[in-house]
Amino acid sequence: MPYFAEFLNSADEPSLLASAQDQASVSYRFDTWLMPYASFRVIRFSLNSDGTATVVKFLLPRAINPSATVKPNKVDVNVSAEDAAKFRALVDSSGFSAMPTVEPPNPTPPKYYVFDGAFWVFEGLRGGTYHVVYRVNPNAGPFTEMVHFLAKDLAGLNEREIPPGMWPPVNSPPNQGVTIQISGPVSAERPFAVRVVNQRSTLISFCVACAGTTVPSPGASVPAFDVQRPGPKKWGSLLWSSDTGSCRAPTELGPREGQEFLVKLSEPGRYRVRLSYVPRSLPALPGVDVCAKLNGVKGAKLVTSTEFEVLPRE
Repeated sequence: MPYFAEFLNSADEPSLLASAQDQASVSYRFDTWLMPYASFRVIRFSLNSDGTATVVKFLLPRAINPSATVKPNKVDVNVSAEDAAKFRALVDSSGFSAMPTVEPPNPTPPKYYVFDGAFWVFEGLRGGTYHVVYRVNPNAGPFTEMVHFLAKDLAGLNEREIPPGMWPPVNSPPNQGVTIQISGPVSAERPFAVRVVNQRSTLISFCVACAGTTVPSPGASVPAFDVQRPGPKKWGSLLWSSDTGSCRAPTELGPREGQEFLVKLSEPGRYRVRLSYVPRSLPALPGVDVCAKLNGVKGAKLVTSTEFEVLPRE
């Protein structure tokens, strides 16, 4: 939190806490520190006296030294009174004012890691009262829906610019299964976000790999997707350009949790990805590559994403 405050000060951003002396002031600000590129995204909403609003947005690459003097390229966006009212209604329905500033620790933390996630800070000023919420890779829900509306509908960010974690909720009944979400639009040779969502009431296990054409950078890990493109009669699977070998390893995703990964595809065209998973923990089998035989494990299931288009690189 001190890091965010210092960096906002260096970017000449106003203090919402100090502005709380003005009872008529209504303002919200979303700040996020994006990984792995260490860039800093800010979106600030300010309500005008006529019911319209002004949204200020800017992006600072590689936020390494928060005390350095920076001059971001701030862009103002005019927001209609109708859209401003929609956003304020989402703030109210999210329960933001009653949310704890820091999320209580999970007594039974899930047994998985999040790669290239994001740190979120959302501040609010209304009726002379200031509140701030800090989260790391928040799960989809009313809070993320509110921030998604601010970023996409009001600030005008496209899907590629929306920070990790900012996904709309999966509108499916609980415990229905597993979903794969794609953050479009997608361009060839450019990393894009893929989100695996476990809507089940129990954890799932799948495999990740650290080599192949879908891995965006050295050392990164992505699910061991079956990447498919349509052929003359049916979909066909692509071969990865390098053997995953010992890089493959099982991982777990907790119940009603989501995990994001950066993925890269080289050629333009229409695609879909599939992922094999098991609705339980995988047993430890010394000397056995369980990922090579995941499809044959009893109870193994297969989830397929919706079709998506990879555009030529800009």
